[in-house]
Amino acid sequence: MTEDTTLQRPRHDHHLEVVASNTFSGSYADLQTLHPPSERPNQSKDAPEGGYGWVCVAATFFINAHTWGVNSAYGVFLSFYLSDNTFQSTSALEYAFVSSLSIAIAMLVSPLATYMTHHLGVRLVVAMGTILEAGSFIATSFVHESWQLMLSQGICFGLGMGLIFVSSVGVISHWFDKRRSLVNGIAAGGSGIGGLIYSLAVATMIPRLGLPWAMRILGIICLVVNTIGGLLLRLPHRNNASHKQPPMRLGIFRNPAYLSLLAWGIMSSMGYVGLLFSLSSYGVAVGLSQHQASIASALLNLGQAFGRPLFGFISDALDRVSMAIAATLFTGVFCFVAWIFAHSMGVICFFAIVVGLTAGTMWAAAGPIASEVVGLSELHGALGFFWFSIGAPMAVAEPIAVQLRGGTTASKPYLRVQIFIGSMYIGAYLTDGNSIFHSSLEELHRRLSFGVVGTREGVVVSIGYQIPPETGFLFEIRRSWDFTPAQSLTTGQKEGGAVEFIEFLEGTLKPFISARLMEKRGLRPGREALFGHSHGGLFCLHTLFTRPNLFDCFLASSPSISWHEEFVLREEQTFVTAVADATARKPSLMLFVGGQESTAQRRREEPEEVFAKRKQGHESRNVVGRTIALYDRLKDCPRLEHVSLDVYEAEDHCTAIPCALTRSFARFLDEWY
Repeated sequence: MTEDTTLQRPRHDHHLEVVASNTFSGSYADLQTLHPPSERPNQSKDAPEGGYGWVCVAATFFINAHTWGVNSAYGVFLSFYLSDNTFQSTSALEYAFVSSLSIAIAMLVSPLATYMTHHLGVRLVVAMGTILEAGSFIATSFVHESWQLMLSQGICFGLGMGLIFVSSVGVISHWFDKRRSLVNGIAAGGSGIGGLIYSLAVATMIPRLGLPWAMRILGIICLVVNTIGGLLLRLPHRNNASHKQPPMRLGIFRNPAYLSLLAWGIMSSMGYVGLLFSLSSYGVAVGLSQHQASIASALLNLGQAFGRPLFGFISDALDRVSMAIAATLFTGVFCFVAWIFAHSMGVICFFAIVVGLTAGTMWAAAGPIASEVVGLSELHGALGFFWFSIGAPMAVAEPIAVQLRGGTTASKPYLRVQIFIGSMYIGAYLTDGNSIFHSSLEELHRRLSFGVVGTREGVVVSIGYQIPPETGFLFEIRRSWDFTPAQSLTTGQKEGGAVEFIEFLEGTLKPFISARLMEKRGLRPGREALFGHSHGGLFCLHTLFTRPNLFDCFLASSPSISWHEEFVLREEQTFVTAVADATARKPSLMLFVGGQESTAQRRREEPEEVFAKRKQGHESRNVVGRTIALYDRLKDCPRLEHVSLDVYEAEDHCTAIPCALTRSFARFLDEWY
């Protein structure tokens, strides 16, 4: 059997999403979308899993060290500017704005960089950025006015860094699948190493060589390293034809998961910038010397150098999403419980290295998570929009932190700064956890993602349809054909295809899962369950009553029992009265329904006649009453092993779905037998 016929029925163009996890701890981390060969953006075969990809990882590591790493040393520059009064009549706010401006420009230029990379290639765009970045350092060595500093170290440096970073950041994700978070963490760790080295180097060079020569040396080093790194970067051959698709597609903004990812990035980036550029000046404010403060800044970068690869390694082994949530929350809480009370050199250094392990999680997690949300084919565009969205917030983060500083006579001059930074990370955690990952069942096109229920091995398969994302629809009319039984009242092509759909499950899909996923991931064959909601619940009952041995358990949520004058109940009678195969294992049935499904609440500004019609429909279908009655008839059926019913009193037809999903999987995995 060829792979094409295994994955797709020609008539209905099914879209299969498969989650394989030994402990069900993975959500998007383990999700692979299976298409015909010509339509597989996320198949692991698109990622060579290493090879020349390791050269790209090393190149990206050194590029990050000489873009973001060098930029991290601005905390040392800032302390020098504030204490030395290098540029006359320049306020602390203006100095702070230089660093934020460079980062903001780097992010805001991302759509342009993405477009240029799409048409000109990675290497040429990296080369352009390298010239701008090196030129900014050389130019800064000759400036004497604050506005000149804004142009050189702010705007010009930001343009160069943005072109280099945006064009290179997505390359290694095309080379790896299983170790994608690890390699992104290693590459992102380059910024930590660079920040460590150049924070100490700048603190040493400025007193000995002066600010101008410190700038020129940095410019020459960045020119050489970034040029070599850019020449080494390339995409796998199968990805070089990316020009066939638009570089940035606005349709991804219809994806609620992607919007939540943007919100998480905005808040995380504000906390990150505030922490990165405030720690050194905080040390000086509490009595440390410039050299001691630079050591604290260097240790923060050291923590990032180790933390980002460690984050990637653990994320690949466990769950990229949960790790991002945990790291973000830890950073915010640690700012409150440790930084506020850090006044000595030892405590500040301890805080710097520990918080550095998780502070830059966004930089290591954005690429892998974005690739799972939108797919590899749209990764560059999605990251382009992502970096662009955090540009303005990053521009104002450090100026906000500077304005929040208290007077020099205050006992805790940075208290409001510390509260602001900690709050940004905790706010990012709440956005992350509540909107994108823990509520993903509703938001991500019904993709099954169970990170908290069940501890046994399993494979979860969802069957959907290829719906253009820009439509914003979750359901497709073809499901009415696949999920409804054939009966005499059906005359067209819109309903009655359940028998063919069962044949697809039994003859095509189940053998594919067994051969390609169970064996590949080393999972043991075990019990199988079928879940469906509404018409899907009707299909579950139809399959149970006509093919009871096809699955071990049937999970029917809010089944459409009223369909065609309760046609499925005729099948129930046949099932109950038939003689069971004594050698076959008895199946089990779980029923779920929302308590409000048979009643209707009037919606805000809903016309009376519309509400009356909708209310009549709810009452005529009587989903609650029919489901309870079905349970009462089947609970003692000798052909069934177990029968259960859960009624969620406060839920309606839509909101009952996540309740049924969570409860059904918890019970099936751990409680049923």
